[in-house]
Amino acid sequence: MPVEIGNSDYPTLAKSSSQGVLKYTNWVKRYLSRGRWLGKENKFVINRVSGNIATPKDRKHLGEYIASTIPLHLYDGWTYLGQALTSYVRGASGLSIHLGYYAELRAAMSLLSAQGIAVFNFDNYVVFDSGEIKRLNKGLKTHDAAWLFVENWAKQQDSADYVGQIIAPRSISLVDWINIMPGVSNWKPLGEDMLLGFGLDLKNSYEDRRSRNRVTYRPTTLHYVEQEDIKDRIYYAIDLIRSLQPVGKSGELHVDQYILRLVIERAFQSTTGLFPSQSYQLYQANVKAMLDRNIQDQVSRNFLDMFLLRIPPFDFEPDFLIEAGISDPTVSSKLHLQVLGRAALLLRVATGATRDFMNRAGIKLSDVDFWWNDIGVQIGLAEHLQGTVNALEVWPEIVLALDEMDEWLDDGGDALGEFFDVFGASFNLASNLGIMSALSLPER
Repeated sequence: MPVEIGNSDYPTLAKSSSQGVLKYTNWVKRYLSRGRWLGKENKFVINRVSGNIATPKDRKHLGEYIASTIPLHLYDGWTYLGQALTSYVRGASGLSIHLGYYAELRAAMSLLSAQGIAVFNFDNYVVFDSGEIKRLNKGLKTHDAAWLFVENWAKQQDSADYVGQIIAPRSISLVDWINIMPGVSNWKPLGEDMLLGFGLDLKNSYEDRRSRNRVTYRPTTLHYVEQEDIKDRIYYAIDLIRSLQPVGKSGELHVDQYILRLVIERAFQSTTGLFPSQSYQLYQANVKAMLDRNIQDQVSRNFLDMFLLRIPPFDFEPDFLIEAGISDPTVSSKLHLQVLGRAALLLRVATGATRDFMNRAGIKLSDVDFWWNDIGVQIGLAEHLQGTVNALEVWPEIVLALDEMDEWLDDGGDALGEFFDVFGASFNLASNLGIMSALSLPER
């Protein structure tokens, strides 16, 4: 029988509260000022979290632990995705599935923690608005709990609105973009559809988990996985990394523009029953109406008009976005690309949720200098990370490296050994996606 959430736990999950977790961040901020995420006496740093949280001291320790895991799970998730991309480029598709799945899992755990839902192994907890922490009745394993809880959360009344607010192309929330689209009366079903397409669909997450099990516990070469040629693998990685480039200082990423285009096209289809290509003049008029309301700058307006209408050369769609939307498990030869795409999108959502939480908590990037400086040494980026890690300042180096890789490919480069001989250091910089979690912490 399929594993399910216990019936008695649904009302408890419905009471999960981000505000409740915020109550514990005052203590976390004190620890950050001393160069630590948690107090030295926090029992859950080492000990397994289990049983009912009966004492005020245990409740304090667990609440602080949950608050700290929001950015820390996110960092691990981005790091897993970067390593998954490296494995894919090197031809280890099975390993890319393994690492990509764990990138998805950590993104889900970060997102859930930000909503007041803490996932452990068999012992899972919900933080209420008051700060009270309750253990759920049914013990679910980590993987089962994460995907069951995240899909249940995605279907809640406020979740679609929440994600529609934290993703804001051109500093305008998805909700505000769609609400002024002619004929659209309700963002929620569109938002829920978007969330499920981003990897919060239980069917997709279970298929990704089964794929991970196959490549983790069985010889990977016994299962046919279509291996793209070297150039296609490198192009895929470059396009995915480019899509993560920050836009301004608001936490917006380049991929947000692609998300906006997909959401607008789905909104048009849901209201008219037609694809944009089937009624292009009407779709064009809808786009014009949105741009008239939202964009005053003529340069930005001209770009978005061509981009949203897919006028060449802006008709390009990154492969990872195409693959992320494929949910047919029979397309098994491409599952590694589907997993990587869904991981990137789910991490995008978790990054927005973490930034929103940290903004409300008053925790800034400069508050975690001690953490970032240590990471810079560990992952070999110390020369790029001076003082507070400002991801916006690191990105020009990454873009330059990606441009050089593109040029090498365009000039006929197709030998993997030569690629890593020439671009090994550059690709290490570009694929260290842990740097993306810096965007989850406001600069000031």
